[in-house]
Formats: sequence, C-alpha cells, structure tokens
Amino acid sequence: MAELAAWPWTLCKLVVDDYGLGDANNVRRTPMQDGAIDQRQIGASPFRNRRFEVIVKASNVPAFLAWVSENGTRWFSFVDLYDGATRLCRIVGGTVDIQRSRRQDETLEGEAVWRGNVELEGFASPSTPAPADDTMDSTQGPTQ
Repeated sequence: MAELAAWPWTLCKLVVDDYGLGDANNVRRTPMQDGAIDQRQIGASPFRNRRFEVIVKASNVPAFLAWVSENGTRWFSFVDLYDGATRLCRIVGGTVDIQRSRRQDETLEGEAVWRGNVELEGFASPSTPAPADDTMDSTQGPTQ
C-alpha cells in the first residue's frame, strides 16, 4: 500500500477565521408517488465538509499546485482545526483555484501571496481507516 499523503502545511497557511464545518450530502432523497420524499442516510460513515481559505506565498505556488494535482483526488491525512484530530480527507472536485491577492501590500515572509478557497470532504469520525488503495465507492466509504 502506498504511503498516505498529508496536507501540505509547510506550503500554505490556513485562514482560521474562515474555517467552517458542514455535513456533506450523504443523504439519498427519493420522491415518492404520493408526493412525500423518502430520505435515507447512505454510507457507512457520515462525511463532513471543511471549508477554508489558504494563503500561499508566491515561491510556494508551484509546489502547492503540484501537491494538489498529485493528491487532490486521493485520500490524505488532515489535522482538523475544529478538534485537532487527524482525519481522512480529499479535496472536493480534486482541485484548488488560487489567484494572486488583489491587495498589493499583502505579503507573507516578504513575498507576494496567492489566495484560494478549499473544500475538503472527509469522515466525521477520526477513527475511519485509510482505504487499501485510492479506490472508494462514494456511497459506502473506504473499502474495509
């Protein structure tokens, strides 16, 4: 089994003020003939989304984008800012769009910065095991 990647903490800073949690869409809704909607949870472990902004100094942009390109669609470990637990996550959509900060005076360690919004999906439980490989049925969770 390949080594599980970790979020690239050395390449970017997270804007903690913008950190948010929300339940991912792990509910199947089915309209019924009588007009009611049947609603059932799908998946063995509920997902939770984490949303935040990243700040990347200009010299780290190529390495950060390379990390996202290589690992964005795969499961990686992420230390959750909510409770400090390490969770299995991946980037929703597998990509992060970043752009140079519009504020010319905004710098990090003396360099111009780039900003981007990130949404991760991951398991609510920190004890969810890593998948045996990068395949996963999105309705069932990692292969046990």
